[in-house]
Amino acid sequence: MAKHKKNTIDLKQWVETHGTDFVIKVRNGKPYLSRKPKRDPKRKKSDAEQKQVDLFRQAVLYAKEVIADEEKKEKYIEESKQSGRSVYHLAISDYIAEHRSDRNIHKTLEFEDVVAEKSGDLMFLKINFPEPAPFKKLEVSLSELDKTFVESGAAEQAQLKSWWYLITNTDIAGLPFRAMITATTKDGDIFAAEHIVV
Repeated sequence: MAKHKKNTIDLKQWVETHGTDFVIKVRNGKPYLSRKPKRDPKRKKSDAEQKQVDLFRQAVLYAKEVIADEEKKEKYIEESKQSGRSVYHLAISDYIAEHRSDRNIHKTLEFEDVVAEKSGDLMFLKINFPEPAPFKKLEVSLSELDKTFVESGAAEQAQLKSWWYLITNTDIAGLPFRAMITATTKDGDIFAAEHIVV
């Protein structure tokens, strides 16, 4: 009885025949070839497109953080086995689903002031509120004035009226920069505001 021979593709021969205008994507553990999207390098992204780009960058940072932290990684392992998707991609999907701007109606976040201050060898972004802030979590995304993404992460409540975010890229603190601050209450309401820090 003749054995069934699997079809294989010689990648070098494929490139010589079809060029390099393709990317390989993996879905449910199976590889697929698709053409690279055509992009005009001169075209400027709209604000909505830039938000999506920034959100994806933040999601990638979160996914890397999950992979490096065994405790955070653990919650994705079982789902990864069942779905065939990697922990990395599950974490990205999770982050994007949670931070999409249309998930909840954002209410304006009001604070007393937002300042960058040095404490010893560390640089913090300090978000001060006029009243004790009843938030479950507070997240910070920093970007340059032209909206180039720099970093993002969670702030910690330092006092009843103050949350601190540790700035890892301290070079940004030498110039004016944007801080997008998003706070979530225990009920899931989201408050957000952008502040220019000088």
